[in-house]
Amino acid sequence: MLNSSILKNKEIKLLILIPCRGTLVEGLVKWLKYAVPQAPFFVEWDTHHGRPEDDARNGMVQRFLTDPKNYTHLMMIDDDIIPPPHALRMVQHNKPIVSAVVFTWKDGEPLCLLMKWDEKEKGYKQDTEAINRINAGETLVDVDASGTGCFIVKREVYENLGSNWFRYQYDEIGKVCLGEDFSFYRRAKEIGYSIWIDGLVFCGHIGSINILEVQNLLTKQGTPLNENN
Repeated sequence: MLNSSILKNKEIKLLILIPCRGTLVEGLVKWLKYAVPQAPFFVEWDTHHGRPEDDARNGMVQRFLTDPKNYTHLMMIDDDIIPPPHALRMVQHNKPIVSAVVFTWKDGEPLCLLMKWDEKEKGYKQDTEAINRINAGETLVDVDASGTGCFIVKREVYENLGSNWFRYQYDEIGKVCLGEDFSFYRRAKEIGYSIWIDGLVFCGHIGSINILEVQNLLTKQGTPLNENN
């Protein structure tokens, strides 16, 4: 559970913002009920109804920076993420950027979003060394990038980046080559910030997936769904 003294620290003023497409998953609502007494939060609605993700996130950063309460930290949680009860512990590390361990679904398999930059390929790939360090018990590891499903950023990072904090990057024919999440982390790294992962904060990610892919994955791993134990 969260050490209650963390957010009693008068130097920490945490704002929680949620880019929301219209509904929140039940697990996130329950988590907010737990977190609300400890930190203010605001639900930004309909951010994907005609607005891209980078536009939605940039609007939230602007809200954070211009709020008269002068918050010190901004936590963003996507509307389909379920943080664990102790997720707010990420703020105790006093690091400029800290992310939870978040998963997505790619090419029919779950992908842990702990990433490192591949200079040869000019892109990100999974950081297996960081994953192994967490599996070995390390509670704080550095990576080149992560997801933005559940992360905390200090005010100074956004101020030093200037503006246009989240933005898609496109190749020469106009296809997205870098998402707004990875481009944020890349820019932060370029100006000297490290990206940290709290190895004790694992989030659920409720998304739409092909059930057949789950069946095939479990079968490949030797645990088919219809197996009688």
